[in-house]
Amino acid sequence: CQPQTLLYFYSSIKQYLFSKGYRFTTTPPLLRVFNVVKCICQDLKQQGNLPSSSALLSTQEIENLYDRGVAGYHNPVALNNALVLICAFLGCTASKGLYRRRLGDLRIETVEGKRYLSIATSSKDFSVGILRLAELEGSRSCPVKTWETVLKHRPAGFENDNSPLFLRPITNQPFSCFFLREQWFFSTPMGFTKLGKILKTACDMADLKVKGRKITNCSARKTAAVALQRNKTQEESKPKLLL
Repeated sequence: CQPQTLLYFYSSIKQYLFSKGYRFTTTPPLLRVFNVVKCICQDLKQQGNLPSSSALLSTQEIENLYDRGVAGYHNPVALNNALVLICAFLGCTASKGLYRRRLGDLRIETVEGKRYLSIATSSKDFSVGILRLAELEGSRSCPVKTWETVLKHRPAGFENDNSPLFLRPITNQPFSCFFLREQWFFSTPMGFTKLGKILKTACDMADLKVKGRKITNCSARKTAAVALQRNKTQEESKPKLLL
């Protein structure tokens, strides 16, 4: 059990008891349970990464997602998969964090004549990651091109900065037809559960050999962390995992 999972479990119980009229501050047994949970969480954190933590995706596996058309900017499903990878490289992978992401959290900026996709200064829930991703002209994994495609194919009413970043993709038509369509997404946010499993689903679609490994959205975050350590900078303009 991971520390955060334990806290979520306890919070759910606490919320249920509160709805039944029990008050946390005036119920000593609940207070004792909370203190026990806190101690357990502290012990688990001191143990470091547990065996049940997310498995690392290799750089080659990330590249295979693009090479096999599962991630990219050519259809709405691939576009959402590419967005999750971009958020992972920038430091946001938790399902709750992805679900809260807004269109205004990312932006294109120009530095010394070169374009980058970067984190908006007002955005939250991004841990330390690659601070910006450079434009890779002609590459199917170009973050700037991916972001431009996101802005181009959103439904009416979902172009403002406060609209959800991840929308439910239209999948009832052949993907080959999508270059002829302006709207690639429904006017509804992507479901929390589906968003939490999006990278695992992408790996299955790409037929990656991940059986027996725990693949979550954090798996790509670990890949980005390895790239950062290899490049010894947090502003590496061309991380190898995107080439």
